[in-house]
Amino acid sequence: MKVSIVVPIFNARSYLERCLRSVMAQSCGELECLLVDDGSTDGGLELAERALAAYAGPVEFRILRHDRNRGQSAARNTGIRAATGDYLYFLDSDDEIFPDTVARFAACAGRGDVDFAVGEFEIEGGAFPRWAVRLAAGVHRGRDAILGSYLRSDWQTLVGNRFVRRRFLVDHDLYFAEGLVHEDDLWTLMLACRAESMGVVKGPTYLYRVHGDSTMTANPVRRFENWVRILERMEAHLTAEGLGTRPDALRFVAVRRAELVGRARQAGVNAYAVYRREVRSGRTFDRRAFQDMGIGWKIRYLHCLLPVPVGYAFLQAALRAVPWLARLRSWPAGKPAAGTT
Repeated sequence: MKVSIVVPIFNARSYLERCLRSVMAQSCGELECLLVDDGSTDGGLELAERALAAYAGPVEFRILRHDRNRGQSAARNTGIRAATGDYLYFLDSDDEIFPDTVARFAACAGRGDVDFAVGEFEIEGGAFPRWAVRLAAGVHRGRDAILGSYLRSDWQTLVGNRFVRRRFLVDHDLYFAEGLVHEDDLWTLMLACRAESMGVVKGPTYLYRVHGDSTMTANPVRRFENWVRILERMEAHLTAEGLGTRPDALRFVAVRRAELVGRARQAGVNAYAVYRREVRSGRTFDRRAFQDMGIGWKIRYLHCLLPVPVGYAFLQAALRAVPWLARLRSWPAGKPAAGTT
């Protein structure tokens, strides 16, 4: 099995050498690494070229160049089209992988009939140290089950740390939507809608860095606007695939739309206007979505039954209160809940 690692590069000089060293340390067999320079201006590419000139190991490195900055999605698409591996592995230039990462994914893929595989994350600089997968290790089969696991958020939707059969991507035209951020969510939904098999590798396989220059923290207003567009595309994709009336799909969309209110507040956007336009406009209470929700979201979803101003106030209160009540309920008897002392 040959594996192609795709690394988009744009102004990641501070992290790039550590990223490359982690690729050079891989214990897998036949391996190529495609570095896609997306118009970097910080001298990072020159640093990469010096590191590669001094490297004499088995990994085949290739540098591909864009004549201007076109975004991560375009860089990943360039990598997909240039790759020669049986499987692709996506790695961001400010992150790292562990020495046995590719070997563990390749072992999970076995004979090469697994459409894609997911792993777990170790996190540096975030609010919590790890993202786990809520599925058993091994291969899971069946399109319905795989989509269900996505809609339940059983695994992370980040593109990084995703191991994907190249033929599966190309045959289903599963390229990235260019010109957007948060494309991860849409792309992984597209995978989940088409995949017949999915591998799960337990234990961290990827070191994910949260920092001030990352896509997840930069330009909050633009990120919010893109998230609205991505959610619209996700809803349209589910409908186009004939999956939009599944109760878990209805619940997924209803929850993500309600979450836009909190995202708007975090981004400094008018949250009430977002509620009127994106959450309530043309949308009514859906019993099938309600029945598929857990108790916490059942309470929140009651906002749809109220007049818009009242529903907005109720949702705001419920978004704050329900998680607090859940923590209080799970607190050991005889101890005060966090934040009450």
